[in-house]
Amino acid sequence: MSELTEAFSNYGHYTIENDLTLTLPNTKIKFQRLNDDKFSYVRDNSQNGVFESLISIRTKNLKIEFVPSFPVHVPAYRTDFVFLKFIKPIFTSMKSTTEVFVPVPIENAIFFSGDEVTEHLDVFSCNPDKSRFALYGPPEDGKLSKMSKVGIEYEDVDFAEPFLFAKMKVLIENDLKTGFRLGKLVFPVTNHDLYYQKTKAIYDPLRVVMKDRLGVDYPDIECVPSTMPGWKKVPRHTEKTSHPFSMNMGLE
Repeated sequence: MSELTEAFSNYGHYTIENDLTLTLPNTKIKFQRLNDDKFSYVRDNSQNGVFESLISIRTKNLKIEFVPSFPVHVPAYRTDFVFLKFIKPIFTSMKSTTEVFVPVPIENAIFFSGDEVTEHLDVFSCNPDKSRFALYGPPEDGKLSKMSKVGIEYEDVDFAEPFLFAKMKVLIENDLKTGFRLGKLVFPVTNHDLYYQKTKAIYDPLRVVMKDRLGVDYPDIECVPSTMPGWKKVPRHTEKTSHPFSMNMGLE
């Protein structure tokens, strides 16, 4: 596929009468009407080849919703957990709180949308070569996770790469009498909801609470369910989870 020079397409709802092309990083998606009740679907990724499918419809036109998706499907579903390794660790002093913003990987999905039902059609990564797994903890009982090395922002700025990362606010609370350094985050990403606006995506915030339990210091990790005015919530084809989780196998 030739180098992309066009502007990227927006997330959102599309009604396809004849043809539609979505232009994304490393990826082009084409819908083309074949006859009254059939469309062809072609996803062309410069790193991972071409995927083709035939779509049969019951209505006059094809209605879809193009959205961000959880980064747990490519190359195959193995875990609900994400492992973020920070380029620079965060130090939080004793009895203090802070907030930062981190990029969290996303994949992308297409749903059929209509009055009766929303059905999942396809999910893909615009950079499948970086869809890698890592183990948090020892081999015998560690947590398999999707791994990404990321930077940190201390202000709410637009820094996430469209269609590759979504922004997440991380609230850090230190209840200890000493400071601590946080060099990674491991958490079940499917606990969260995703939201989109044009080419941007954000997750529900994450809270990290550092506690002392019986002489052992480790953070509890929890989703902070939120409302996002002006943002559209993504439909789910992955069941929402509520995994309780504590990072008790290392912070750096």
